[in-house]
Amino acid sequence: MDARAPIVAFTLRVLDSLEPEIIATVCASEMVTMFGARAAEVIDKDGETWASAGRHDADMTCWSFPLDRVYGLALKVWVDPGPDASVWRQQYVDLVSVVRRALKHGQMATAHRDAAERDELTGVLNRRGIHKHGARMLEQCLARDEVVTAMFIDIDHFKQVNDEHGHDAGDEVLRTSAQLIMEEVRPTDLVCRWGGDEFLVVLRCVAGPCAQSVAKRIRSAFDPLIKEYQIGLSMGLVDSSYRGLEEVTLDTLAREADVCLYRSKKSGRNKTVVAV
Repeated sequence: MDARAPIVAFTLRVLDSLEPEIIATVCASEMVTMFGARAAEVIDKDGETWASAGRHDADMTCWSFPLDRVYGLALKVWVDPGPDASVWRQQYVDLVSVVRRALKHGQMATAHRDAAERDELTGVLNRRGIHKHGARMLEQCLARDEVVTAMFIDIDHFKQVNDEHGHDAGDEVLRTSAQLIMEEVRPTDLVCRWGGDEFLVVLRCVAGPCAQSVAKRIRSAFDPLIKEYQIGLSMGLVDSSYRGLEEVTLDTLAREADVCLYRSKKSGRNKTVVAV
């Protein structure tokens, strides 16, 4: 067998992995199974272990190699002391360079993927992003018999902001609106700019009075913006337990929340309507 075969196989496997957790697991395990280490582990800057393989003791030689700056990952390798240690170390240096390239490639791929799923102006999810992440959230919640609420938010009289203050001011209102909404929900919730001046919020494990409380917090957070630009908020809410849904999907929740939003606008705007 070609002596380079294990290195080639390791290179292909690592470079084929985009997720840092997978890269860390492959790195630690194959340092032991393929490249003579007695033990190996990948840790982050906080000392948390991402992956480990083999066993080590105090008599072994230990080397540490930094892997990246984003996660602060480092590879620790333990080998038996001996005259060949320097040869082993050089091999690990070469392998670490492969891991570094893989991590950088994965970070670039993640950045491109995130950019494709986010609204350029506000930084929140776009429709593509909400459909992907929202469908996954809904699937997980339904499997655990957990409720999900969809909330549509529309900025009333947004057109007059553009007409009276200019499009730069309109853009700033949208950016500020997205930030205000994000600040009033949890990291596990999803916020999307649905289009124009409409936002869709998907709340995990929240329904009924709790969802209405979130809506009230968002409305209160908008008070300074509402007073400055003479705008309002029309909101429509529906949760996955609503019996009017033919089936529970992100599309049906968004559609019913949009119906509630329309009812809010028809009844005078600047109100919250809940599907009951």
